[in-house]
Amino acid sequence: GDRGASDGHVPASGVVSVTYTTYTTVETATITASFNAGSVSASTTIASTFGTASKLALQTQPSSSGVSGTVLSQQPIVLVQDANGNTVTSSTATVTASVQSGNATIDAGGSKAAVSGVATFSGLTLSDADGGANILRFSSGALTVVDSNGTTLAPPVPAAVQFQTQPGNSTEG
Repeated sequence: GDRGASDGHVPASGVVSVTYTTYTTVETATITASFNAGSVSASTTIASTFGTASKLALQTQPSSSGVSGTVLSQQPIVLVQDANGNTVTSSTATVTASVQSGNATIDAGGSKAAVSGVATFSGLTLSDADGGANILRFSSGALTVVDSNGTTLAPPVPAAVQFQTQPGNSTEG
């Protein structure tokens, strides 16, 4: 978009200055100036980039429901962001999931290193013997944490049925 304006007047020195103010988003902009109905022109391209990593954000929430001891069908995707919400594409920070509230434990897949500022979890599995709602917290060092909306787990499915006492033999009739 337009970020500077000119009144069309060129000073005697022949030098014109332009002030360009970047937005808070990562972007590339081309600034072009022309004179004498476009017969003389110059342009330059500038790029703004992300700031220092300061927080985490959830791009994809973990499954809202699942079965205890089973891999969540929707795995979380966590972004490493700067203060303005830009993904810090140079980040390889390790993001760790923990249970913020609820009785679940994390069985597998609780940590993931970011690739280009994106930590894509796989194999995240929660167990909760009683089932119930659980909120996950994602953290990485001093970065501001982010909490999930919540995952409600059904109790685990029994793997087998077993008799504690075998039934006795009986005679018909």
